[in-house]
Amino acid sequence: MGKKNIEEPMLHNGDSSDEEQPEEIKAHKADARVLMGPIKERKTTDCWCTLVFLAVFVVGIGMSVNAYNTGNFSKMVAPIDGDNNICGFSDGYEDYPYLFIVDVEYAVTSGDIFSYGVCSTECPNGEANYA
Repeated sequence: MGKKNIEEPMLHNGDSSDEEQPEEIKAHKADARVLMGPIKERKTTDCWCTLVFLAVFVVGIGMSVNAYNTGNFSKMVAPIDGDNNICGFSDGYEDYPYLFIVDVEYAVTSGDIFSYGVCSTECPNGEANYA
């Protein structure tokens, strides 16, 4: 498709003559029907796109319901330690549901916070020197 020259006014559809139009509409570089309010003679142009969108939307909802009913939400949100073990779910880590990061400040500045975590049985409840 070629480029439109936005400096040239668009042709009117013949509904009204230029003499009947207000000055601001005559000077505007758009279809006069748009400037005079909503266009009454509208038609649907994207039926197929709407049907595809609705189909994808319905399939997405169906997949979400299925995942919720058959999946394990707790496993999905469980922490993962530096050795890629899912805390509380991986073999040998069923009794370690929490992720403990010894030096959070260093882990955050390194840019890979979870590689410094280890699965633990409980959250620490006091200050300790882990260095």
